[in-house]
Amino acid sequence: MLLQSLHPPVGSTLSQACNDPAQQNVNKAPSTSNSTYLESIAIYKNEAAMSGFCAWANDWLDAESSDNTATASLAAGEIAGALQWPASQASDPHDQGALAWFPAAQTAVQNGDTAQVASMFTVGGTGAIAGQCWPYQPAANSDNGTVLVHRSAQDASS
Repeated sequence: MLLQSLHPPVGSTLSQACNDPAQQNVNKAPSTSNSTYLESIAIYKNEAAMSGFCAWANDWLDAESSDNTATASLAAGEIAGALQWPASQASDPHDQGALAWFPAAQTAVQNGDTAQVASMFTVGGTGAIAGQCWPYQPAANSDNGTVLVHRSAQDASS
């Protein structure tokens, strides 16, 4: 998601996007010569929080499916404390903000509901948390998320 938020051309790597002088200030306000950005820092913090949350949820699901109780417990603990992460403090999850789905996902993990947590990684599901994490999964042919490729709903199944 960070790579997409930089708006580089499709096929760009994260390294290229970050080191390309043409990408500097790509989000600056029109008609300005300084670094006045259209997106607020809160948006990027929310993206970081959601990405981290989804990574821990994925680790929790993998640990649950392989009966790795130590990793499952570690991941569940991180998920339980996600609203206290510095990046999560950028928005109020109780006022329909970007992280409003965190509490429902935390409850699903706490209850051991692997089906509900797995729904976070699918498109077209139902419920408060369904589909929330699929954008954070590296798309096929993205070199594990380091190369920007066109993203479609079909990628969610890959």
